[in-house]
Amino acid sequence: MGYTLHKKPGSPYFYVHFRYPSPTTGELVQVSKSTKEKTKTAAEKKAIEIEKATRAQAGASSEINAALYEILKRSCADATKLELNQVRAAEYLSEMLEVVSGKPLKFATVEEWFNRWLEDRKSDVSKGTFTRYQSNIRAFLKFLPDEVRTGNVSMLTSDDIRDFKQHEIDAGMTGSAINTKLSAVRQACEQAHKEKLINHDPAVSVKKMREGESIKTVIPTRDLQRILATASDEWKGMILVGYFVGMHIGDASLLTWGQVDLTKEEIEYKRTKTGKPVKAPIHPDLLNWLISRPAPDDLKAPVFPSLHGVSVGAANIGLSAQFTAILKAAKVSGEVYEPTKEDGRGRRRKSIGFGSLRHSFNSAMANAEIPQEIRKKLTGHSTNSANDIYTHLEIETLKRAVSAVPSINGIDAK
Repeated sequence: MGYTLHKKPGSPYFYVHFRYPSPTTGELVQVSKSTKEKTKTAAEKKAIEIEKATRAQAGASSEINAALYEILKRSCADATKLELNQVRAAEYLSEMLEVVSGKPLKFATVEEWFNRWLEDRKSDVSKGTFTRYQSNIRAFLKFLPDEVRTGNVSMLTSDDIRDFKQHEIDAGMTGSAINTKLSAVRQACEQAHKEKLINHDPAVSVKKMREGESIKTVIPTRDLQRILATASDEWKGMILVGYFVGMHIGDASLLTWGQVDLTKEEIEYKRTKTGKPVKAPIHPDLLNWLISRPAPDDLKAPVFPSLHGVSVGAANIGLSAQFTAILKAAKVSGEVYEPTKEDGRGRRRKSIGFGSLRHSFNSAMANAEIPQEIRKKLTGHSTNSANDIYTHLEIETLKRAVSAVPSINGIDAK
């Protein structure tokens, strides 16, 4: 130990002075600290403690610097070999943080974080809400490029979320439906920011859509027949389900034989969007198609095997893209609508899509003078307050309403 003690003018306390070599440069560092002691005996004891603690800290700093240097050498080696990616870089940062603070970096990929957020929400919301969250998060993750999905959640950008939003616009989704999908993404990003996994929330700057009415329009009966004539056998069944049952395209593709009762001529399923059970009568056109299918041994078997579980929005191969190809082959097209975004950007949308089928069914029922409350029950367009009225409608009443709709298979579609 090599310290000296002295008092500064005007101070009652002894000060300790010593030098020690810097762990980074090797040069001597001058230290001058108050012992907070007024007697020399007490000050000498305190001076020894101060010098020991300072030199120990310097030694620890030296060890930390050596450890950090080794991590940097490995990261530079990976970078030189072009093997340094987002995940590996985050791992190196985690090692460095653990050396300095004793705790590793909190790290999660985009996929890991969104799935973790979903799991945390499972016990906090209703089953229907969780099902909707799950569907929307899965759609978002499936849309993201692999390098983004498997990268650190801190690397998720506003552009990634805007691209997903544009994808849904291009698929013909309404503003309300897009906002619902983005809601789950926004909540997950907000929570990641609160837990300091990300420095900024990428979803904050992504504007919500204007929640106007759907642009989907009614498909004339003759066009429906041309579509059916063009479609493959499974797609004919999908179209009939979309028209006569009013199912959304994703729900229709997941239909199983256990949800179909050919004896009672009913289909019972849960809407993915709301989680609510729906029981719908089977129209004769759809019944004939279902009866023509081979009877499965497994009730869990899908009604549409080649379409079961296919992504709705996947480019070129998704269900929406496949239906668009059928429309094109049948030479059926609707109006084209300009973007409705406030900044004027975005692609144009077409008024005819799979969702048009249930609009068309509703129109056909109106033409058959089916009361509005029954039409709403069958198409799923009812309000919450009206549901109390609809629960008293017997299935036979609904069957008579569905049977009143004319066949769409009865006219030559050439």
